[in-house]
Amino acid sequence: MQVNDKEGEKESRKQAKEAAGLTVLSSKPPNYYSYILRCWVEKNVSQGRRSLAREEMLCRYSLEDPHTGERFTFAELEPLCDFLRARAECGISNEK
Repeated sequence: MQVNDKEGEKESRKQAKEAAGLTVLSSKPPNYYSYILRCWVEKNVSQGRRSLAREEMLCRYSLEDPHTGERFTFAELEPLCDFLRARAECGISNEK
């Protein structure tokens, strides 16, 4: 009967979270994609001609899947857009 006890504990925790006004996420995988987008700027110092240091600001990006914790990082905007475009197209073809 250990399984029933564990299920009962899980249900009790779920009810306590709902009573406290917290959202309870399903353990089932979603039928949609959801990502947390992070953007930041990094300094890149490069040596130019005549040994002058040139400072360049570079944007970096990451996406995190809140359901799995998986993180994807991108050094440029275009690969990020390609990634999202591919996921969107995959989702559309899976619905048919």
